[in-house]
Order: sequence, then C-alpha cells, then structure tokens
Amino acid sequence: MVEEMAGLNRLYRPEQFFFVDSVFNDPGGHYLELAEEILRQGVKIKWSAFFHPTATRSEDLKLLCRAGLQCIELGTDASSDTTLKGLNKPFDMDTVFSFQEKCTGLKIPCAHFVIFGGPGEDMDTVREGIDNLNRLDKCVVFPFSGIRILKNTPLYEQSVREGFLAPEDSLLRPRFYFSPRVDPKEMNRELEKGFAGRSDRIFPPSQGMDRMHVMRNFGYKGLLWDKLIRF
Repeated sequence: MVEEMAGLNRLYRPEQFFFVDSVFNDPGGHYLELAEEILRQGVKIKWSAFFHPTATRSEDLKLLCRAGLQCIELGTDASSDTTLKGLNKPFDMDTVFSFQEKCTGLKIPCAHFVIFGGPGEDMDTVREGIDNLNRLDKCVVFPFSGIRILKNTPLYEQSVREGFLAPEDSLLRPRFYFSPRVDPKEMNRELEKGFAGRSDRIFPPSQGMDRMHVMRNFGYKGLLWDKLIRF
C-alpha cells in the first residue's frame, strides 16, 4: 500500500490521499502498521481517512500525525446513547466526546457524520442529540435526516416488521427509514433551529453542497470542511 502511494506521489503529486470506507482504524490495529511503514519508508504524504470514534490512545493519534494524517472524518452515526444502541454501534457518547477532545488537543480537524431519525429516535433524543453535537468543540458536524434502507440488512427487516416498508418493495427508488416515534418534518425543523447560526453545523445537507460549490470557485481544494475550523 505504501509503495503504491509513493508511486502515485511521484507521478501525480496529489495534495492528499483519502482512505474511504471501510473504516480506517480497524480493531486489529493494521492502520498503525500502515502509519509505521509510511514513516519507515520516509514517504512524505498527506492523507485523511474515515474513522470510528472508538477508544483511541493519544500516542496512536500522534503516530498517525507524524505519518501525514491531515484530517479525520467520523462515522459517529447517531448523537445519543439511545440511538447509538439502536444502530448497534460499539461505542457511546462519552467515547465520542473523548475522541474529539484528544483530536482537539492535537489540532486534528474532525468532521462528524450523524443521522437523525433512526431506530429508537424520538423528539427527546433529537433534542438531546442536538445538545450533544453542539458540545463537540473544534469540529464540523454533518447531520442527515433519515437512513436509506437497503435489502438484506437488519434495518430492512425492521422496516418490514414495523409496516414502514412492504416486503415486495424493490427499493429501486430510494426509501429512507424514520423512527415511528418522530414526525420527519417536525424533526427537521428542530434540527434547523438547533444548529441555526453555526457555520460548522451543516444542515440541511444541500447547504453544504452550496458552500462547497462557492469554495471550489474560489480555488479551494481538498475536503473543504476543514477550512471551517480554527484552532
């Protein structure tokens, strides 16, 4: 992997690499071996990746920074312990806060991607989630409304059980799950109100696309959201 990155670096001089899903910080720690190999080969590369906000040592984050880590995108996915549990996530909000605090201390720009309306969501967890996300310091948050349903997934089975989806639905046209405990329009109004006036909280998602278009017209390149963070 490092040899391939080094070759691409020589040929094309990219501004940075990005490791997309699946999640970069695997439980087995192979991502740390990759960072060590980048350092061993002396490859000068800037890169970013998609992480889980799981329990992580500051020493490991420092290693990644020495190896060229520039930014972190986080699949936080939900914003309360109730909704994290509803999505079967292996972490809680305290872990999210701890991860973000370590990144802030090391001046690593982070973006959290969060979905509202998933299993277990109600208006109380929506408001709790907004408060939790607004507690996160020195980061950008991308909230989304509703979860796209795909076949052969637990969410698909739950959607059929709850009568939200008919078993014969082909899903060729995208369908999005919303907890039966929330009204999507009311939830979206609450999200807009909760994040109003914050340039680092991007909702609705179309707002982010508009901003990216403007920034690219001004010559900005890369992830772009990291330009919204000031340490």
